[in-house]
Amino acid sequence: MLEEKAKRALICNSATFNTFDDHKANDQFHTGRPGENQHPTAIPYNAIFHLLSVITFGLASSTPSHALHPRDLHNCTTCAPNIISEIYPNNVTATINATSFILTVPITYARSLLPSSLAPLILTNAYTRFSIPKTHYPIVLDGAFQHDIRYKGINAVPDQPSLRLTFPFIDLLKDNGTCFRYTSYIYLAQSPVALNGTASYGIGTIVASFDPDNEPYTATNPSGHLAFSVYAEKESSPEIPHRPEPDATATFSPASPIDANHAFPLAFYRNITNQPTFGNNTALCDQKIRMWNTSLSEGAEERQHVIADVVLGTPLLEAKRVWRGVKGIRASQAVVENLYLECGSLKGYRGTGEGDSG
Repeated sequence: MLEEKAKRALICNSATFNTFDDHKANDQFHTGRPGENQHPTAIPYNAIFHLLSVITFGLASSTPSHALHPRDLHNCTTCAPNIISEIYPNNVTATINATSFILTVPITYARSLLPSSLAPLILTNAYTRFSIPKTHYPIVLDGAFQHDIRYKGINAVPDQPSLRLTFPFIDLLKDNGTCFRYTSYIYLAQSPVALNGTASYGIGTIVASFDPDNEPYTATNPSGHLAFSVYAEKESSPEIPHRPEPDATATFSPASPIDANHAFPLAFYRNITNQPTFGNNTALCDQKIRMWNTSLSEGAEERQHVIADVVLGTPLLEAKRVWRGVKGIRASQAVVENLYLECGSLKGYRGTGEGDSG
């Protein structure tokens, strides 16, 4: 019995599935049920209606007075185009340029940041194989820029920068095996589609401006490090677009050969970034499938381990906190998204392919 429970505890980080190749439209994808391989699940009818209604009416009717910058559909000049929209027309697809930073903290501190109902549900056995002791926990800071967002060939959603703090390896279904990641707040640029869609999951949405606002990050002078900052917009004072200080800042550079040798393995990042996401509505999940083995992760956008300094404040944390020497990874990826899924339907979900599973 104990042996069987131990095996189940590894469901979320030890499985093999078919590898995705962005040059082959007929390659398979794992949808979330053990032993079942097929293309990504098509969006349910009610989700399609919601998505299209928000696109149709939201963009036309919402012009907030405090929006800092008008956003066009293709404002990122360095992002690669969406290479999978024709392969998966019935799913929301995009290209994502993301940097994920691992904030390794005492597990008691991590639990203090979680809702009381979720604090006991951390599956410590699921991440200790990545050389993280049970006394600690990997909080993930994701800074992302989604580009060329499409559904059924329609590109009606502006490029979308975002920043969120996520808590992976949560045993939401209490099956001692399926890992989910919890998000309490997300910073988003002004977009009715993104804001309304995220609120459906019970995730607190914070309208924000990003520096830079049209690229995933910018080079700092004179050091040449890469960086981004996020500022919550102040509706009470539209004439003052930014707070005196950013809500979050990350400054990072490529890991040295020595640091790279001690970096978290790629399997760890594949694992945590592909766990289904939920918010305070624990019945509804977002399944964002990030592909780590396509041509987007080659050449100039080849995956790169980084070392960062991270500064975060409220409401992500209870008070401002600074981390130095944070491990992370920068990557450009193809993304397939399944919206508004019942979390229970994802029981046993393991990953996205042999190249993309933990």
